[in-house]
Amino acid sequence: GAPDEAVRRWRHLVASDPSSEFRAVTWLAIWVERAQKALVMKHQRMNGFAIAKALKIWPANNVDRLLVTVEKLGSDRLNRATDQLLEIDRKNKSGLGDPSSNVEQFLLSMA
Repeated sequence: GAPDEAVRRWRHLVASDPSSEFRAVTWLAIWVERAQKALVMKHQRMNGFAIAKALKIWPANNVDRLLVTVEKLGSDRLNRATDQLLEIDRKNKSGLGDPSSNVEQFLLSMA
């Protein structure tokens, strides 16, 4: 919801640990997978604590923010995010574009 903040944090992370640009796709894919699972669980009327326990999200109150975000994104957008991450991974491994810029474009596309 705050693309400028996401990009600022991303740039800070890359500046402090340049190798993070190569791990970011995996981190983001894990987040998207959890988000998809959380959305399914919410639609199954599971409460926040049960979702946090199932997805190993601690502290459990962090799941509330996750649920707000995934509701805004929706299932279709999360599926597209998975496709985008696969494409970014392919580009990064093929030397197409700058890995940091590829991830930054993904972050902006999710806002």
